[in-house]
Amino acid sequence: MLRSLSVTAPKDGRVVEFEREFGGDTLAEKAAVYGEKVVCSLFDQMATIKCAGVVRAALKARTEAGDFENTDEEAISIGLAYVPSAGAERKLKDIYAGIIAKINSGETTREEAVKELKARLAQLEGK
Repeated sequence: MLRSLSVTAPKDGRVVEFEREFGGDTLAEKAAVYGEKVVCSLFDQMATIKCAGVVRAALKARTEAGDFENTDEEAISIGLAYVPSAGAERKLKDIYAGIIAKINSGETTREEAVKELKARLAQLEGK
């Protein structure tokens, strides 16, 4: 399967985009190219990262009152119940959606948003 990659080096202000094939469309094809040990190792690494992310989200979740939503034991239970899945295709984040939502909700004005963006750009130019 051909995969699209977008790789960013934010501190250096560089971005590259390209497509790459990683050994076929099936598990058997990938194992034939890289070997079963590599394919299994990569699966274990990714499943570990995704499971940790689910547990981290459970640990960080808060109620409207600001209290933690889950105890440590509940977060562990969530991790133990996690089942790896393919998930959705990753889409590039719309960096403007949050700004537009703040303007539409009245949380900020267009002028304030533009001022904030200009200040952020000035910070980036200084790096």
